[in-house]
Amino acid sequence: MKLVKFVSVFTVASALAACATSEQPAEKAVKAEPVKSERVVVYNCQNKTKVVAAYDFTDNQATGLTLTVNNKVIKDLERDAEAKDFVTFKSQTHVWNLDEGFDLANYDKKTAVTLYKKGKKADKILAKNCEINQKETAKLNVNN
Repeated sequence: MKLVKFVSVFTVASALAACATSEQPAEKAVKAEPVKSERVVVYNCQNKTKVVAAYDFTDNQATGLTLTVNNKVIKDLERDAEAKDFVTFKSQTHVWNLDEGFDLANYDKKTAVTLYKKGKKADKILAKNCEINQKETAKLNVNN
């Protein structure tokens, strides 16, 4: 009888110990896929410079863009996360600055400040004081 009680107590204790030390299957975190989209903005800048910006968004955040300045394409501008005063996009050769707070919700409301080409001795301003051409911008984003 003592042996039966000992075996029963030992079995229960072993089962409890196994439950306490066994790893539970990890719960799978349900993570939504990022939503990617593109928006195009047409800017009319000082000195009759026209800039067309095709912004790449991941969720609400602009991550990169391609610019067309007077029919010349400038590719591979990436968001500069370290910029403090402006929303800035950079490539090896160019920098594009926008008013702070630029995101998907207000892409067609925030003005551009400057576009410049990096130089060895001095930078060259290609566009500045840019205002959004609302009519052309709306046409280019009809399906968004």
